[in-house]
Amino acid sequence: MSTATTATEIKVNADTPEFTGYLLALSAAFAAYWEHNGFTHAPVPVPTFTIGNRYIRIASDRSVHSFIDRTNGDVLKPAGFRAPAKHARGNLFAGQNGSEAFDKHGWIKYLR
Repeated sequence: MSTATTATEIKVNADTPEFTGYLLALSAAFAAYWEHNGFTHAPVPVPTFTIGNRYIRIASDRSVHSFIDRTNGDVLKPAGFRAPAKHARGNLFAGQNGSEAFDKHGWIKYLR
């Protein structure tokens, strides 16, 4: 019995509108944070992503920002560079394309 995911189980990919909305909202939050604090020492971080079998890793510069579960759209806080934490902070398909998972500065929220 194979544990590989099939194409019908994958709901989130790089061309999904919800995923694109998440990246745009994250970029806007980073830009607002940089402008608010008057940072001039470095350019605004640009979120990049790497697509894996189960998760999409969102990174800026050399640090991981978040993970997105490709099967259900959950936005997860990173536990490390290669793995997400257990509990979801938001979802791409609920609300504002997952932007409820991070605060106004672009940082992933802690659980309450």
